[in-house]
Amino acid sequence: MPGTTTEIIKAMVAVRKEVHIVAKSGKSKTQGYKYSELADYIGALKNLLEEHGLAAVTSIDNVQHHPPVETRSGGKLNPCEVQGTITLYHVSGESISAGITGYAQNAGDKAVYAAITGARKYALGQMFNLATSDDPESFPDADKRDKLLARRDRLPGFAAYAFSPGYLKVLSHF
Repeated sequence: MPGTTTEIIKAMVAVRKEVHIVAKSGKSKTQGYKYSELADYIGALKNLLEEHGLAAVTSIDNVQHHPPVETRSGGKLNPCEVQGTITLYHVSGESISAGITGYAQNAGDKAVYAAITGARKYALGQMFNLATSDDPESFPDADKRDKLLARRDRLPGFAAYAFSPGYLKVLSHF
C-alpha cells in the first residue's frame, strides 16, 4: 500500500539488531585521534542491507563554498557545506528519506568531497542509530571491547565488526 512504512521499518529493525558498533579505522595524522571512515559504516551495513532488501542512496542538492580560512601556520583552508538527502529503499517499494548536511575545510578542492563523505557516513549512522567503538554505552565492558577491537589489526582488510554477547562477528571484507 503506497505511503506505508511497515516493511521497511521491520527491515531496519532487523539490520539494527545485528550492528552494535562501528569501528574506527581512520586516524588523524595531525591530531592523532581515531575516527570512523565511510568504509567502516558501509562495511558494517552493506551485507545486512542486502540481506534485508534495503538500499541506501544519497543525493547532494546544494553545495555552498565559504570564504577561505587561514591556518595558524599561514596556510589556507577552503570551507564547504553540502546539503542533500539520504533515501532508504526497500524491495517492497517503501522508502524513507531524511535531510543530510556535511561540512569540511580542506586545502585545494578536497573540501567538497570531504563534506559529502561526512554527510554520507553520518546519515547512515543516524538512519540506523549506530554508535562508534569509543561510545561507552555501545559496549559497556570497555576492556573486552578494546581487546576485541584490537583484533582488527591482525585481520587486514576487515574494517567493521558487530559485537554480540560472547563473540566477535566480522561483517564485511573489503
